[in-house]
Amino acid sequence: MKKILIHVEGESDKYIISHFLNLIGVGDQIEYNVHLGKNHIKNYIKYMGNNLLYQNDVSHFVLIDSDEYNVPDSIETAKKQLGIASDEIKVFCAVPCIEAWLFADNKNLIERVNDKEKKKYLSRLPLPETIPYPKQVFFNLFVNSKKKSSYFNNASEIINSINIDTAISRSPSLRVFLNAILEELNEESIKYEKFLKNSIPRDVFATLLQELPKEKIVWKTLDGNVLNALELSKEIEEGTDLGKQYISDLLRIARDMLARKAVK
Repeated sequence: MKKILIHVEGESDKYIISHFLNLIGVGDQIEYNVHLGKNHIKNYIKYMGNNLLYQNDVSHFVLIDSDEYNVPDSIETAKKQLGIASDEIKVFCAVPCIEAWLFADNKNLIERVNDKEKKKYLSRLPLPETIPYPKQVFFNLFVNSKKKSSYFNNASEIINSINIDTAISRSPSLRVFLNAILEELNEESIKYEKFLKNSIPRDVFATLLQELPKEKIVWKTLDGNVLNALELSKEIEEGTDLGKQYISDLLRIARDMLARKAVK
């Protein structure tokens, strides 16, 4: 079986990544190469050159921190920083840093603190990838000692109790990275549709369809099934996988259409 080797900047990156991969059941299939910062990763890749690309039994992943706001921009910037031109080396980013992933399930964090002020503070935090200096915030809230063990123990406890569906819904860079690992291992990816049931009010989409004649054909699935407005509205109301898939497709298509329209 093909081996996955992940190149990371430091021990904390390896530690947090390994716990997330254990959480989704693939941690024992991953190996790590811990470097001391981005420059060391860059120098290593430059030194190894084509030797990395021709290791047919190894898939090389690189994960570094990035200050870019969204996932595609952060990956492109990272490739330039590391001097990586080949798609054979897969580059990913934690936005803005690996500690942001620890804040991906906000309810989990709130439950882990007893202090009322900390609970209020956590409830007001924005999405994890927009938290200013998440590493420092993590230290302020959860690390009570300068010892490395305090950092690692608190990080592992948070990840082990995290709701992974909530986490990937709130952190695009985490979702992209985990799904890339799963895809490489030929495992089922974590579907975005899985948590739409709880994160988006279904009534909004069901009522939109109810504005149409009930027999009007509104959707054809990839396997050829055709649904009218009434049928699809019921699928959405009941929260079925089919209904969630339609909502996901609708949102993504609308996003892309509006983006194209904006540049015309």
